[in-house]
Amino acid sequence: MGLLELCEEVFGTADLYQVLGVRREASDGEVRRGYHKVSLQVHPDRVGEGDKEDATRRFQILGKVYSVLSDKDQRAVYDEQGTVDEDSDVLSQDQDWEAYWRLLFKKISLEDIQAFEKTYKGSEEELADIKQAYLDFKGDMDQIMESVLCVQYTEEPRIRNIIQQAIDAREVPSYNAFVKEAKQKMNARKRRQIQMGNTQKCLLESEDLLLDVCNAAF
Repeated sequence: MGLLELCEEVFGTADLYQVLGVRREASDGEVRRGYHKVSLQVHPDRVGEGDKEDATRRFQILGKVYSVLSDKDQRAVYDEQGTVDEDSDVLSQDQDWEAYWRLLFKKISLEDIQAFEKTYKGSEEELADIKQAYLDFKGDMDQIMESVLCVQYTEEPRIRNIIQQAIDAREVPSYNAFVKEAKQKMNARKRRQIQMGNTQKCLLESEDLLLDVCNAAF
């Protein structure tokens, strides 16, 4: 089974950009950040024993997706033709994706994460990120709450207020997905976030952005 078919089977989409949660126009840094964020969610070391086999498979597929989109030539072929070179060395040969991941991403301490979170929350950077997420996802709060760093479900009113103020100030357009969101959809989102665990979400995502800052010159 080829990479695109594997992505469709495991992630529900054959679009490599969607697998990493980034735009087709994403910069190299955004692609890398997307890879790091998704890989943290499925990293075999971060799941229970019963989920390790599935997580390992997802982790390996993600590594291949990133290897395609991080290679200038392979990405160009994919963008132009919608195909990947299954015979390329990185896709045809076995590779230690755990070792590859460790080469890309330095270890970030809990203290680093907490220090970054303290300066990020309530900052102009957070405000800009919330507005950008609103634009990127056209008002879909499910995706906005997933993408904004360090956000707990209890903070949704705060996030909504920031967005509404931006709408009122005509800084962003008014999307029906936001202003007319069904109560049932809100409740389903709350249940998912509680199940995931807010602390884990915050730590993983703040680690992601902090790593991106620390390795900006990578």
